[in-house]
Amino acid sequence: RPFEVIQALTLKNGDSVVDLGCGSGYFSLKLSRPVGSNGKVIAEDIRRLPLTFLWVRAARKGKHNISVLLGDEDNPHLAPASVNAVLISNTYHEFTAPKSILEHVRQSLLPGGKIVIIDRAPRIAEQSDANLESHEIASERVEADLRQAAFAIDSRRDSFITNDPERESWWMIVAHHP
Repeated sequence: RPFEVIQALTLKNGDSVVDLGCGSGYFSLKLSRPVGSNGKVIAEDIRRLPLTFLWVRAARKGKHNISVLLGDEDNPHLAPASVNAVLISNTYHEFTAPKSILEHVRQSLLPGGKIVIIDRAPRIAEQSDANLESHEIASERVEADLRQAAFAIDSRRDSFITNDPERESWWMIVAHHP
């Protein structure tokens, strides 16, 4: 449901958006169009190889508004008060320092800037503190982290995607920097 994800970011021509934990850039490439040639997509990841792959793909597709950024596990290296929106898709469960990442994200967002987080919900039989190891995380935990980092929650959809091919359930949280 990429259209709904992008819509939740409320992007407009000229905006700057971060695809945090972008991997090979599925969303980065899709975010290029809504921000237009005057906007910027910052594709951030902690792994060099996917960033290199994305950089080549973006260049071949003529997506000149996409830049790649190598971050650290506890710091995405975003400039303060520089972006309108941040997307974290299928990545939050991988964070080893979520509080530090959220603090850096909040500092990078302009007032009113959006953060959209999408991730896999734990299967009922597997809900435990081992969420980070099992590639899934409870939306309640992420919402609590967002609130602790001083974000205002706009919406939480616990059943954002319920019938994916792997029979997994995905949630989406939309919040903003007050």
